[in-house]
Amino acid sequence: MRKGVLSVLMVIGLVLALAGTVVAASGISTLQLIVGSPVAFVNGVPKWIGGAPYQKGGEVFVPLSFIAENLGAKVRCDNNSHLITVQSPGPEMTMPYSEEKVTIESNGVNLAATLALPVRNSLSPAVLMLHGFGSSRDEVGNFYSRLAKNLAEVGIASLRLDFAGSGESGGDIADMTIQSQLMDAKAAMAYLRGRVQLDTERIGVIGFSLGGVIASALVASDPVVRCLALWSTPGDTRGTFVEELSQANFDKAAKEGIVTIDLGWRMITLKQGFFESLGASFPLKDISSYEGAMLVVAGSDDPVGNDWARQFIASSQCNFGEVMILSGGDHIYNVLTDDQGMAEAVLQRTTQWFSHTL
Repeated sequence: MRKGVLSVLMVIGLVLALAGTVVAASGISTLQLIVGSPVAFVNGVPKWIGGAPYQKGGEVFVPLSFIAENLGAKVRCDNNSHLITVQSPGPEMTMPYSEEKVTIESNGVNLAATLALPVRNSLSPAVLMLHGFGSSRDEVGNFYSRLAKNLAEVGIASLRLDFAGSGESGGDIADMTIQSQLMDAKAAMAYLRGRVQLDTERIGVIGFSLGGVIASALVASDPVVRCLALWSTPGDTRGTFVEELSQANFDKAAKEGIVTIDLGWRMITLKQGFFESLGASFPLKDISSYEGAMLVVAGSDDPVGNDWARQFIASSQCNFGEVMILSGGDHIYNVLTDDQGMAEAVLQRTTQWFSHTL
């Protein structure tokens, strides 16, 4: 252990024993304090303590209030009796929320979106959700609608949209390009910043697969984004699509200007402009100037995401990065199987991530 760094897992255990709860109830597994420093680390995320730990007579004194409250407990001090009470939380409370369908204009096209808003007395942070190739705003296995519910219940708003030509949005998907989807994402971001219920200084973005490519391009042009999550995102856009769609379809689009492809779960028609835009997309370059927090999630059996996950962190200037590799996970984290354990793990960690970094 590095000198001066105090691991307080044992202290946490003592606090929890007094409080009558368990660590898992708070969703926090690691808490570190540095003697003499007013900054602590909760799951690696820096937080201001207010009162630095100090050492006296061979013992280290730590702020009980900070530790307990970060575990979901409440600390009360009676100034008359000098009695300190640590009260464990009751059953987990979730925040009520509402959802509304909204329309966002982007380049003359009406985009369909769903805004999830927590019912609270203060401004809510928010997350913009960008779906993947050939998908729509709720995502495969209702991943995004489930994530929106999880986020709303911890007080975080979200906006999930259908890109032009997808889902319920207007436009023709054949006209889709990387640039057109980036324009849609920027329009959605502008919409979020125009909602009076939201804290515009606390906005995060999540992208799934191609949506992660768009998210990387978005944060490159929007330095205000505080945190970013990438699910199954490729670092080589064109190379990935050549492998997934085949060179033959690239060649046909170049020759005929348009091609219809069977994706296995749907048919999709794409114009040559889409294929040309892939060659101008460089996610690792886009992410190179990003300084916020970043979570990158990939399945171990998915070459699209797993081969690039750590490179996204290494290529960025992120102030805190985490890579989550799911053993045995495919591109969609096995969400279409009966066993939802892996999908739930992704949802839980992503919710915790945004809760801690927004």
